[in-house]
Amino acid sequence: LLVSEPDILLLDEPTNHLDVDSMAWLERRLAAWSGSLLFVSHDRDFIDAVADRIVELASGAVVAYEGGFAEFVVAREENLKRIEAAAGRQAREVARIERFVERFRYKASKARQVQSRVKTLQKLDRIQVPSRSELAARFDFGAPPRSGRVVAELTEATVGYPDGDGPVVSGATLAVERGQTVALVGPNGAGKTTLLKLILGELSPSSGTVRIGANVRVAAFGQHQADELDGAKRAIEVFSAGIDPGRRNLRTVLGAFGFTGDDADRRVAELSGGERTRLALARLMVEPVNLLVLDEPTNHLDLPSCDILEDALAAYPGTVLLVTHDRHLIRAVADVLIEVRHGRAVWHLGADETVLYPDATHDQPAPDPGAPPRPGQPRAGSSADRVERRRASAQARAATSKLRRRVTDLERAWAAADAEVGELHRRLSDPAVYERPEEVHVLASAHEEAADRAAALLAEWEASLAELETLG
Repeated sequence: LLVSEPDILLLDEPTNHLDVDSMAWLERRLAAWSGSLLFVSHDRDFIDAVADRIVELASGAVVAYEGGFAEFVVAREENLKRIEAAAGRQAREVARIERFVERFRYKASKARQVQSRVKTLQKLDRIQVPSRSELAARFDFGAPPRSGRVVAELTEATVGYPDGDGPVVSGATLAVERGQTVALVGPNGAGKTTLLKLILGELSPSSGTVRIGANVRVAAFGQHQADELDGAKRAIEVFSAGIDPGRRNLRTVLGAFGFTGDDADRRVAELSGGERTRLALARLMVEPVNLLVLDEPTNHLDLPSCDILEDALAAYPGTVLLVTHDRHLIRAVADVLIEVRHGRAVWHLGADETVLYPDATHDQPAPDPGAPPRPGQPRAGSSADRVERRRASAQARAATSKLRRRVTDLERAWAAADAEVGELHRRLSDPAVYERPEEVHVLASAHEEAADRAAALLAEWEASLAELETLG
């Protein structure tokens, strides 16, 4: 497709099934693309690296925003606040008119004014406030059975297949501990799934040892699991089947995954592919297990659903093994990366950016003699200055991409901390709580700590935002 050098390139979810190496390569190509580009994607980092304009389709409306994904998040929030303010003013005006109509409806001397205001209300174009994609979800998974401190341990483990040419992964030594979220990354075909099967005991090592910890209970999500749901059942039936709710309200828990109100009673057959995936993930995560294994859970999810999954994984109290190419999700939830490459499994503490964004020398596809020109080499018949502008724009975004992501992450962290302050303030405002002095002391201390944390995050966000604005 790139070799044909079209004037307009249309791409629908181009990063689906691409590994991190291929995505980094594609980002570099598209950032320097000299033609027009229109693409649909739920990969937030990919959008941030390639797009200079974002069009959002939500609540029956189409809204355009300038800039990458980080700028889009900020601009969308500002737009939502403007719409909410306008809707609030309109609601107050409507209430004022309705009070007038109700008061003078039966007075002959006011009949003309009443009719005029009734017609005004009938012709009024009501402002519709879009639903926010950032759901203030409260996930209540309950405490999973406690596993041993070490969930899985590999010592110099080598694994392959009997009919294969040799080992897929050699000499792997690592230990997954209770409560960790571990993301497996690497090129397609490097052995991520094989290593996962080895950790879970589905494959035996040809040498070395594999040990599964005590009392480990596993639930796994596969890429086609959503297709296996019973289409005749309602979402709440699928979600709650065989689950002991305990003190939890399962409708409330399902609502945290985006199935609120009547949506919980929709038939599975009526749900979109992304909604079925979200339901399958919700069903899996509410199971009383202590080890979740998720294989490409963001495939077919839209951006709001990706946000819900991110919040759910952050709240999940057990251990998670995650295979995904969604770098935004990895950065948000992973404590550890296992990089599978060239037959080795390398342990990285934290979300190492050099692993998530391999440079051009990391397994880059071989150059194609008919491939599009490299950045800075405009194709025949195109405008050289347009290429240069696109290249300069891509370089500028790349130079500030980490800072923009940090600004976005800090804003989300501050919003969560501020919400916690508000909740604690609400609880302290309840007169009944003062009948329990010990609880008041605990709440007051928690409120003070949360307020300090929110203030620190706000100051850090403001400083990072000022630095970003300085860099342009």
